[in-house]
Amino acid sequence: MKAAIHLSRRDILITILLACVWFPVFVLYPIVTYNDGSSRDISVAVVKAPTKDDPTLQYRWTGDVYRSCAISLRRKVVDANDMVYMLETSDFTPVPVDQLGVTSFIATVTVSSGLAEGPATYQVTEVPRCTWLQRLWPVAIEYPPVEFELIMSDDDT
Repeated sequence: MKAAIHLSRRDILITILLACVWFPVFVLYPIVTYNDGSSRDISVAVVKAPTKDDPTLQYRWTGDVYRSCAISLRRKVVDANDMVYMLETSDFTPVPVDQLGVTSFIATVTVSSGLAEGPATYQVTEVPRCTWLQRLWPVAIEYPPVEFELIMSDDDT
């Protein structure tokens, strides 16, 4: 004896409507936004370059924070001799929704005192976890590099 499933037109219509809502939200949106981070239109400018005596870099970060999601920032400094100095990864929780929008702040980074004198670059890569797809297969998004010059202190010149 076969069991038959009988669905009313109302049940079929509700199923179709639910599929039309849930499919775009949980499947299409994560695919379409896979390469998007939490911020866009980012610019950076050096406020204070580090010296041998004070290895602190200060720069202004300006950007449009438009998605509230957890992120990790992988950070490194490349000196004049192309030596790479990996810095500790920074993890951030989602930004409160009322704080989304264009923002600007001064970031301070302590760089290695062993950097070679001359041009150097501070590089940040964002790894967002905005959707289930980004959590499953992380994507790396490069921020604009902060280019600075490591100079000897005034006492040494």
